[in-house]
Amino acid sequence: MLETVTQFGKFLRKHASILRAFMELGASDPVAGEIGKKHFNQALHDFRLLLLERRSEIRHADPDHAVEACFHVVYASLGRYLGLGTMGDVSGEGDWDQLLEDLSLMTLFFLLGDPRQVRPTIARARSGPSKST
Repeated sequence: MLETVTQFGKFLRKHASILRAFMELGASDPVAGEIGKKHFNQALHDFRLLLLERRSEIRHADPDHAVEACFHVVYASLGRYLGLGTMGDVSGEGDWDQLLEDLSLMTLFFLLGDPRQVRPTIARARSGPSKST
């Protein structure tokens, strides 16, 4: 699972200049935009296929949703770093290798952790400390 995110990142980085050009064109050209959406959906499909091969190891209550959520977070983070689309002014911020490692680990822990055990902790943290009488 870790290698999936790393390889996807390397692919995007290798093709960033052409992706950036097509994403900019896609914003004003409906044909280019449609082709871009097709390739985005194919990347999502491939990511899902790779990770869902290990469905039996995923502890999230909804593995399909979890994998898709991970893809969107990974894609947005990598796209921001690489300056894809309208994010050119923030490209290159931070350490690339650290970003890949962090995204890989976030994906791994989100899929392999049990969110039902984490969620009550998050709810308590948001509501503040409990008041005892």
